[in-house]
Amino acid sequence: MPTIHPLCDTSLLQLGALAGEDMDETGLRAAEDRFRLLIESAPDILTYRFRLYPEPGLERISASVEVIGGYPPEECVAHPDWVFGVVHPDDLDALQTAIAEPEGAAEPFCLRWRRHNGEWARLEAHHVIVRDETGRPVAMEGVALDVTERYRLADRLLEAQAVAHLGSWEWDVGTDRVTWSDELYRLFGLKPREFAATYEAYLDRVHPDDRLLAQDNVERTVETEQPFAADYRIVRPNGEVRWLRSHGRIARSSDGGQRLIGTCQDITKQKELEHALSHQALHDHLTGLPNRLLLADRLALALSRAARHHADVGVLFVDLDGFKAVNDRLGHKGGDAVLRTIAERLAAAVRPSDTVARYGGDEFVAVCEEVSDGDALQLAQRIAAAADMPVDVDGDHVQLTASVGVALGGTASDPDLLIRDADAAMYRAKATGGGVEIAPQRGP
Repeated sequence: MPTIHPLCDTSLLQLGALAGEDMDETGLRAAEDRFRLLIESAPDILTYRFRLYPEPGLERISASVEVIGGYPPEECVAHPDWVFGVVHPDDLDALQTAIAEPEGAAEPFCLRWRRHNGEWARLEAHHVIVRDETGRPVAMEGVALDVTERYRLADRLLEAQAVAHLGSWEWDVGTDRVTWSDELYRLFGLKPREFAATYEAYLDRVHPDDRLLAQDNVERTVETEQPFAADYRIVRPNGEVRWLRSHGRIARSSDGGQRLIGTCQDITKQKELEHALSHQALHDHLTGLPNRLLLADRLALALSRAARHHADVGVLFVDLDGFKAVNDRLGHKGGDAVLRTIAERLAAAVRPSDTVARYGGDEFVAVCEEVSDGDALQLAQRIAAAADMPVDVDGDHVQLTASVGVALGGTASDPDLLIRDADAAMYRAKATGGGVEIAPQRGP
């Protein structure tokens, strides 16, 4: 709840004295009346005096109570216990504590109360203690502000944050005081206010691989006062990993202190969609293997690394022999099932660091880094053996063979030429009945 500074520890009569220290009592009374009229002219403010001694009860309330709550002021004063009948049951303890222990009730407090039409409203009360000549508290005198709309807007904001999975936070850099919104606790998989939020608690929940990024963003913003925006993962107490998008900026306090304020929004679904779209763009929809676009990127990177390490890259071009007959016999559905099975086998036949892509139709290409002639030949033979294994399609055993062409390249090799050489070697292997054929290596 936003803080409104309470009135100073004085009565309305003493407040009138602020207009001039040399006033006599008549002038002070006149100043008090003018001050009271000024306050009571605001439609969303009411003034009151609540007697503490000898018997607690409402002693005076301004006419604005009829505007704010629909109650005639004379009706309110006629029943000293009236206030206890209109305050929300859940807020009665706070009111009764303030009456019973007025010395400890210096801070403003908010109460829900029932308007004459049955609606619940909120009042924010600011009061001072009035004492007799012995110093004994005899009354509370103050003002109450109608903050119903403020709370309604705050509730709507909280609802909007929950719908958008958006939490907010604030860090007072000087005092190290951290505040999280209820929704931020929920984003982290925690109950609201389950523990006192701290900067360390926040970092502990960031995924270990992203923690340095999150920490650097905060520290850089504190140092440069430039806002930040970053995506990172968090780990919930149950082990679930979620993606958050965080924004933060510096806000200066009235005393010049630094406050870092920001928001976090759960973007897990967005990240999953981005990943799915990226995967679709770079992978074959039937087999799930990399497609030509990703193959070209992987081959270019492999050749770049080979140039730095003076190593060779092997490109293995694979074509399934007799696949057209399988399609004719089993139909496209059966043919697709065969392709999926063989794609899995080819990917399992190479090393984890190698890439197997579907080049098109029944053609596949493998990119193998840091290989010698012997390594490449061995990998090609493993691929051919994997393709030769029978495939069961709804009880129908399909037996295929594969022709494999191998081309080796390294420093300054052209990716397209390597694939072309491997393709040509594959056709030579097919022409001689299948198996493996190694292309002559091009010179520098």
